[in-house]
Amino acid sequence: MERVELVVTTEDPEIAELCRLYWAVDADGEYLHTVKELTERYGLRSGQVNQLVRQNSNAFTLEPRCPRCGDGFPVQSRSDLAASAHRFPASCSGCQSELAAIRQRETAAIEATRRAAIQANFPVENDELIAVKELDLRSAVALASLLRDGENANDGIITPLSMRSQRLAPTHSLTIELARSVFEEGLIGIHSSSPPEAFEWGEDSQPVRFFIDKVTYYVSGSGPLAGRVVRAEAEFESICSFEDWPSEWVTEMPVLWMEVAVAECVSYLLFCLSQHGLDFSPGEQTLATMRKGLGWFSIGQMFNFIWRAARDASAYRSRERVTKSQAANSAITRLRTGIEKAYAEGWSIKPYGRDTRLPISTISHLLFSVCLKLADPLAFNPLADSSRSPVALRWSNLTAEGFERLMFALASEAEGYAEVDWLMKTTAPDHGRDIGAVRLRNDSLSGYTQERVVIQCKHWLSRSIKAEDISGEVTSIDHWEHPPVDVLIFATSGRFTVDAVSWVERHNAKGTRPRVEMWNDAKLESLLSDRPHLVLAFELR
Repeated sequence: MERVELVVTTEDPEIAELCRLYWAVDADGEYLHTVKELTERYGLRSGQVNQLVRQNSNAFTLEPRCPRCGDGFPVQSRSDLAASAHRFPASCSGCQSELAAIRQRETAAIEATRRAAIQANFPVENDELIAVKELDLRSAVALASLLRDGENANDGIITPLSMRSQRLAPTHSLTIELARSVFEEGLIGIHSSSPPEAFEWGEDSQPVRFFIDKVTYYVSGSGPLAGRVVRAEAEFESICSFEDWPSEWVTEMPVLWMEVAVAECVSYLLFCLSQHGLDFSPGEQTLATMRKGLGWFSIGQMFNFIWRAARDASAYRSRERVTKSQAANSAITRLRTGIEKAYAEGWSIKPYGRDTRLPISTISHLLFSVCLKLADPLAFNPLADSSRSPVALRWSNLTAEGFERLMFALASEAEGYAEVDWLMKTTAPDHGRDIGAVRLRNDSLSGYTQERVVIQCKHWLSRSIKAEDISGEVTSIDHWEHPPVDVLIFATSGRFTVDAVSWVERHNAKGTRPRVEMWNDAKLESLLSDRPHLVLAFELR
């Protein structure tokens, strides 16, 4: 019962005999001679037997064999045969080479078919010339960013986003969104030079979907592609400076700034967390926190908050031994708390600079440095002045009574509020009962529920509301008559101290009545931004 098929390659009869004896087996498949025995018989040194057999013969397995050609697999020694029993490849090396060549030819044929389909489906079209000055600011800046560092000057073809050395936008999601919006507006088209892997293919070898960051593009318009790029860039350059913008762009700038600034902050958050070994997937809560902070602070100041939140999240993981995911998620809570406390107390926040390991994106450079010509882009915020809120309402135009009247008007027209009543005169010892209302909440399972709400109005511009101011009003609940108050809202044209914010957080954590809500000037300005008629009626701007 042979174990291998042996092919002797030497003409030396003694060595040939050694090779045959080395592989010889009995009827049960056991080797007839040990290596030690053969070493002594032929007067060889240790290790020479295996060496001579390997150099002067070729052994091939009898089982298994290549299923394609039927040949056995090569083995060099007994130990090699024993070790290889369960790890032979699916086919022999010769068949593998032949199959690889076949697959290569098939792949080349498929690629040729797909390239032909791309050529047929995405011809260069001639349309009306793009008038950059007629675009909105976001589209114009996004298009200009696509052309910068992404266009071959010789042929006017825009390089795929995934192949660029510089990011188009601070985050991948914003990069994709900007490119998609420009494409959907018809400002760019898919070029036929796009690689087949930039598409998802159907069974009929036709593209059914494309990956927006992998295809190449060309600028819509007419004439040679390179000329289209030159014209678009020249027209943008002629009005890219802030002082040359169309009036509509000036109005649109804060919105675009906010979009890019949020992405800058998210990118920095991901970077800081990664430095502590924490992975994180930002969601809507993260974006809302960034937007809220950027209503009050610059990007550089937000970097300060973010760096500290990431540091504290890492310390929390080490101290409490929580999971990485829990630690990373805690960074958003810490970030939001830090932002709110800093604004409530009016802290002076030092802006951080850009980390050199996180290079600036194309659109950030174009908007901040080229268009707006900012000496320090991270210290700029078009939504807020140095000390107040994004809308900067003129609270000083109101008297105490006027402020109460404004709160009454705000609650009266707010959805979900009913039975709004101005309870006491402004100077009355009302124990916190300036404005009363019923807040209606709709639950999909339980239906409507009601909460008794009282709004305590504090038109305080010279000082912030302290913890004792709030605790005193809450304590006075003993003097209130039924029905009991569920929610006590402190509405102020100023701010709350850090101690006041902490007191409210501790009180609400107990779950006792009434629950306290804080509406500072920023909260009110945010609510009034959707009600410009009230701003106008009370002459707040």
